[in-house]
Amino acid sequence: MKPERVDAALAAAYQKNAADEDFLAWLNQTLAGPERASYTDRPERFPTVHVLGAPRSGTTLVVQLLASELGIGAVSNLAAAFWAAPCTGLRLARKLLGGDRRSSFVSDYGRTNGLHEPHEFGYFWASHLKYRTMSEPASPAADPIDWPGLAQVLTHMTEAAGGPLVFKAFMSGFYAEQLVAVLPRTCFVLVVRDPVENALSILEMRDRYSGDRGAWTSVRPREYAWMCTLSPEEQAAGQALACEAAYRRALAKVPAANTRVVDYASLVADPHGALDDLRALVEAHGPPLSPPPARDLTLSARPPRADASGYAQMASIVAAIRTRMAEESA
Repeated sequence: MKPERVDAALAAAYQKNAADEDFLAWLNQTLAGPERASYTDRPERFPTVHVLGAPRSGTTLVVQLLASELGIGAVSNLAAAFWAAPCTGLRLARKLLGGDRRSSFVSDYGRTNGLHEPHEFGYFWASHLKYRTMSEPASPAADPIDWPGLAQVLTHMTEAAGGPLVFKAFMSGFYAEQLVAVLPRTCFVLVVRDPVENALSILEMRDRYSGDRGAWTSVRPREYAWMCTLSPEEQAAGQALACEAAYRRALAKVPAANTRVVDYASLVADPHGALDDLRALVEAHGPPLSPPPARDLTLSARPPRADASGYAQMASIVAAIRTRMAEESA
């Protein structure tokens, strides 16, 4: 029942407990059949919102903000345990956790703490999009994915959540065209970050999350075949640049009215302005959202741990990789 993904090796602090994984696989296998049997064809009343971007670009923060400040439903750490019975997980989370979605806006390389905080829901997406590695698909339209079936599940999930639902969308973002074709209300938010900071942050993630600076972690863009032969610093720069370019290509195939681009630095400087724009995006594709909470919202950027020479070196690497990407695509 658990999808057969090939994940990068993780440092000890981030490894999963095998016994817990076996228990959750059994639980999902038990619940999946009854939930699927309850599905019926329903109209798409609420949008799903897919937040995408390169690793370490700020995607987790945007998901936390949408759930905490705009009241958009999210798959919490509790609900994510039910990847094969997602409506069961969403309903259970609403019952046990209530309506308070206030986030700490803290995460640890995409992982959040607290039962109510959002989760990446990777097992769900791996099951439905049928991927074993987080690689950009060569031909998304040709992949053997059950789009009507996925649309039915997502529609039921929004009904279980009682409104729009936000996902962190490393892989679903590559299939933007196919998702909009079956669910026209679908929205996409691309988070972009200064590529030098993004690349330096990716290196830090490699050091701490996988414990190996030379190990590729997270999304593999189509340029992975030649980027994987480069130095870790060049790989990090390439991953930051190529992932953003891949998502821009995917979003160019859907109506502009269904998309937004959020700059990480601008978001931190003016979170209310960014949220107003994202509220307009979601409300244009569904009913009005709840009024925002009357509270101050101050965010702090998390700059990479690098000195001036480290920034200068990475800036040079980013420029060189950008040039090679242009040559490779010519």
